[in-house]
Amino acid sequence: MIPPISVASYIFVFKYHEKFDGAIPPLGGLTGKLIEGAVSALIIFLLTAIVTSVVYRLITVAIK
Repeated sequence: MIPPISVASYIFVFKYHEKFDGAIPPLGGLTGKLIEGAVSALIIFLLTAIVTSVVYRLITVAIK
């Protein structure tokens, strides 16, 4: 679901530098994007874990 961190960081860095035509991007913008990505990944992970847990519980109750 979420790519390995090395691939994700590689894509992020190259796309972010491409946006600024190879110039050094502002540190504040870079930090904001990193925090935004980390929070998004956390929310998706938690929601996926909750849904998986509920589905697993429903299946195990239905089998018994």
